[in-house]
Amino acid sequence: WCQYLLGETLDGQPIELAGDPNLELAVEYANRSRANPVKFLQMTGILGPELQASGRFSAAFAHALSMLRSDGTRSTIDIMMHEVDGQHEPSST
Repeated sequence: WCQYLLGETLDGQPIELAGDPNLELAVEYANRSRANPVKFLQMTGILGPELQASGRFSAAFAHALSMLRSDGTRSTIDIMMHEVDGQHEPSST
């Protein structure tokens, strides 16, 4: 959602944003996330304070959004699925 709110695809093509009563505020926080992805989570009026307060969630969000922006959608999904699969392998004991 954060990336979508920037109003463009990862390769710079414009995206028409759907109407939303909080659109202006959400776009403002999405733009803040360009410098620091965690800034998006400071939109506590919409997201609630729990997300920003969770160091684990904040780190995961920043990691995923940074990968999305640098590596693209398909690569990010592949990497994330590999990471998840690696965490759920049965033990060999």
